[in-house]
Amino acid sequence: MRKLIVVLLSVMICLLGVNMIFAQETEADSSLKPHPQRTIDRVRLMPNSPEPFLMRDWRQVAIDYYNFVFDFTKTGTYLPLIWWDNEQINYERKGFGLQTYVGCPNPAGGDHEAINAMGAVLGATMVNVDTSNYQDQDWVLMLGNYFNRDNKQNIFANRTSAVSGGSFWYEILPNVLMFQLFHFYPETENLKEQLRSVADRYYDALIAMGASFGPWQTPDFEYTGFDFSQMAAQRGGWLEPDAAGGVAWIQLMAWHIFGDEKYLRGAEWALQFLEERRENPLYEILMPIGAMAAARMNAELGRGYDLHKLINWSFGTPYSSVRRGWGVIADRWGDYNVDGLVGSMTDGGGYGFAMNTFLQAGILLPLVRYDDRYAKAIGKWILNLANASRLFYGNGLPYEHQSPAGRDWLREYDHNHVLAFEGLRQKQYEKRPAATGDPVTFNWGPKTNIGLYGSSYVGVLGGIIAPTNHEKILQLDVIKADFFGSEAYPTYLYYNPYGETKEVIIEVGDGLKDLYDAITNVFIHRKVSGQTSFKIPADTAVLLVIVPCDREVDFEGRKTYLDGKVIDFNNGILDEDIMETPAIIREVVKRIKDVEMRAAAAEPGQLLINTRIELRSHGAPDNLGNGKITAGVFMGIPNLAADDYLQTAEGTNISLVEGKLSGASGGLEVLTDGLWPATADAPAEVVFFTAGGNGKLLIDLNALVEVTEVNLYSRHKDNRTTQEYSVYGSKAETVTDFDPGNTEIWTFVGGAHSGHRQGDGGFNGVIGSSITAVPGTEIGQLRYLLLVIEDAPSYNGDGTFIAEIDVNIAE
Repeated sequence: MRKLIVVLLSVMICLLGVNMIFAQETEADSSLKPHPQRTIDRVRLMPNSPEPFLMRDWRQVAIDYYNFVFDFTKTGTYLPLIWWDNEQINYERKGFGLQTYVGCPNPAGGDHEAINAMGAVLGATMVNVDTSNYQDQDWVLMLGNYFNRDNKQNIFANRTSAVSGGSFWYEILPNVLMFQLFHFYPETENLKEQLRSVADRYYDALIAMGASFGPWQTPDFEYTGFDFSQMAAQRGGWLEPDAAGGVAWIQLMAWHIFGDEKYLRGAEWALQFLEERRENPLYEILMPIGAMAAARMNAELGRGYDLHKLINWSFGTPYSSVRRGWGVIADRWGDYNVDGLVGSMTDGGGYGFAMNTFLQAGILLPLVRYDDRYAKAIGKWILNLANASRLFYGNGLPYEHQSPAGRDWLREYDHNHVLAFEGLRQKQYEKRPAATGDPVTFNWGPKTNIGLYGSSYVGVLGGIIAPTNHEKILQLDVIKADFFGSEAYPTYLYYNPYGETKEVIIEVGDGLKDLYDAITNVFIHRKVSGQTSFKIPADTAVLLVIVPCDREVDFEGRKTYLDGKVIDFNNGILDEDIMETPAIIREVVKRIKDVEMRAAAAEPGQLLINTRIELRSHGAPDNLGNGKITAGVFMGIPNLAADDYLQTAEGTNISLVEGKLSGASGGLEVLTDGLWPATADAPAEVVFFTAGGNGKLLIDLNALVEVTEVNLYSRHKDNRTTQEYSVYGSKAETVTDFDPGNTEIWTFVGGAHSGHRQGDGGFNGVIGSSITAVPGTEIGQLRYLLLVIEDAPSYNGDGTFIAEIDVNIAE
């Protein structure tokens, strides 16, 4: 069924501008423009098809693991691995403990870790074990004993009685895990109240670390931990600034659960710290949690956090400034591809950890629902990760490649090969690679290097990974770990690593279904049921949403809805925008009001315009360099062209009709030479105004033509890249009045307001802006374009370095 809809106003607050759509008509099942897939630097180094390849049945591994570790009846050396905790700390009820490593000394009482027990309960839940009534016990309720109530910390901690302030990640992760469990078990006694306390305590911690709303001020996470007894951040011998990511996620989930706007503000504070930080703050596991929070806020709330930076940081690119070498491994050790494992890329040549690997896969997979540009990269990464993870286990490597502190125990007791060594080293025991761990190596006390605290998260892999009819094409459940996400239809990610197109067979259940691919933004099959199939080209991903047949489709900005549920957060109607960050609150409010006024004044037939702005830096993270630019630099807007209408049509002309060019400026002909300036500071190769930067340029198109796109590009090493301009169009045969307020002659087309003015710190790089018609429409037939270059206070004196103006018309 086709449905035409009208969107009266879509305001998207941009770090570089504002999207303005005053009216829009779109066919629900028309082919919309897919967005290019973005690379993740570390994933780009990984093979499409790792070798040797052996995919374990991770769901069965998980089920067998939980049956093993939750079995109180097991006997033998170091068995059972679980015990009852009857100390009744915090609550008058029993709890339970799991050995952190097989062979922990004196496993009894309250000596157990939350990150292990919570990981086990969450992992079992992910493979559909009801842990609120497993073996006639409510394991979720018992985890509530980690809520440190008796000592008045009033947060979940890694022990039932713990002192906070020693390490952010040990303190924040248990709270993240309990929020995740609340997603599955919202009726658990006390849990909602406990999480409210957690959210409040971390909101107060943000303020204690310097966050303020009026005036806006971001918190400082350049610390090791936070002491809730003193309400003060602590700095030890190292820093864990990626804690901002974990706190942002906690605050965002609290906002979804409780609806209190202060928690949304808390999430914005924490993410703004990451947005402003120039160096990678990755320490352990909290950075990818922050990337997931940013992706959701960008997609759901129209924020514009630099997700590409946050994702690459999560993978260890560039190297962390606080824990050099931590990230995602992309390497071959001996005869084995170990790509995808998470840990140290440099410690002894590399050291991947089971816990980080399993957990990070679950954290980042749902991100593709909110930004499908990363679908292929995430799919490729998880394929490599899932293949390499088998090497943690007793059947993954030859006997001599396994730690002597554990390999014989595994042979005797772990017949299903479900207990993992703590990690995988590039070399140990004169073997490459080696399954091993730290406790015996460093004589911590445990008798083996078999790490339960990592093994316990295997259910994350088991919950998201299922096989298909092709051994190297996995079905990845995007919704399984999308905690507190909006109501969704079944959504799966498939990546084809083969060198040829493959047909994937899937089961869609009873009743007629439509299959929608959120990457290409089209329905690829309609009215299917039971077993069906679809094709995936080589080295390509499909983000498949299985929806009821023949339902109404609506569009709202970049979102596509079917029966009120979002099936696509990035539908191709609007190209990529860099959204306004929360740091510029006053500018946001000003621009919202400006758009509202324009919308109120809009006539029914007013032009349907979308403004997109994109930045790329000379240095990190884009690394364009300060010299000659020879390749395309933009992902979401057209790149500077040498064959646009102004360069190929006869008789077109750009003239100066108001203002004065600087004496150092190039001539107007450089605006249509199809070239970037040769360096980051080349005044003779750009056009710029003097006397505050104001001026007007008239573009004569030499005929009445159907304009579809107006693009403007700027480049500078500091604060003269900013763009502040408006475009007006006219159908008149001749014009002598250049006042855009004369609406008999001029019609407002669009404008760009990029930010990064002098007070914002400038921008060392290039900025491109593209004013286009919404798909299915056009800017209109015009003879003249008037560019009104506004006073953009990026520099005390002369204005923006304009490198190029491109205009395109309908063919």
